[in-house]
Amino acid sequence: MNENKSENFFSIQFVSNMTGINPHTIRAWEKRYGATKPVRDKNGRRLYSNEEVHRLSLLQKLVNHGNNISDIAELSEAELETVLERYKLTSPTSVAQVHKENINTEEILANIKMSLNFFKLDVLAHELQKASVSLTGESFINLIILPTIAEVRVLRTDERLEYSKREQIYLILKSTLVKKMSVNTSLPSDAKRILVASPIGQLNELGAMAAAILFQSLGLQVDFLGGNVSANSVGALNKHFNADFIFLGLNYSNDTILSQAKKEEYLEELAEGVDVSTRVLVGAFDFCFKLPTENMQCFSDFKDLGSYFSKNSIQ
Repeated sequence: MNENKSENFFSIQFVSNMTGINPHTIRAWEKRYGATKPVRDKNGRRLYSNEEVHRLSLLQKLVNHGNNISDIAELSEAELETVLERYKLTSPTSVAQVHKENINTEEILANIKMSLNFFKLDVLAHELQKASVSLTGESFINLIILPTIAEVRVLRTDERLEYSKREQIYLILKSTLVKKMSVNTSLPSDAKRILVASPIGQLNELGAMAAAILFQSLGLQVDFLGGNVSANSVGALNKHFNADFIFLGLNYSNDTILSQAKKEEYLEELAEGVDVSTRVLVGAFDFCFKLPTENMQCFSDFKDLGSYFSKNSIQ
């Protein structure tokens, strides 16, 4: 791989998180159809440039609208963008705007809660997908995902949902959220940038993913790093991304694996690696933390988080 300090390269897992394409599918598109041409690091691992991430995002959008990858894999980036623009397929939200008034979110949420209580995963996946396609990102998060996460917390606290079942529910939720996330290629060049991550804890990661979708709907350029990310890694990557904001999903799970003291220690470590000009937003579920620096701010729910950006210019 030729060194080029002006170029950014990303791992296949990061690309998967950003585009919603399974890593196995990304590799298959490359091998079978030559859809993408990653470079390799010294250990042979695939690395993707900004252009490759953009190209994969375009391909995914066209596939989601019914195209076979074999028919579009060889099209240039310009040709892919032309097709998307010609038929106004730039975002699944165009479909959501048509159908969102015809969907009964209360009924969907009731079905989801039933599926959780009786462990009907087929019902859960179906209802989540129906809501995801029919609702805008912000509505999907506030009306469906957050109440679903809250229900999982209740069932876990009441010991009505053992770990193995929670794991399966978590993976279905994560899969749905990954599909809902997309790379927004229509943002202005000066759009504010936010880095989103979470430490260890499954619900922490789900909270971070939900926040990423909310931020996209608000017009922010989102770089989603995933879950189980160390404070040192967040700080180091922020120097690379030079983000305006950092969001941490830090209190969506009260698992003993990450105690209150560990969470506060995480924030202290992050404060040491982040410049004070970067605003750090901490997502908390039911209470806020003791924050080590003035550039950190705590939010107890998503409504407060949305209000923060409505009061602060993000363009």
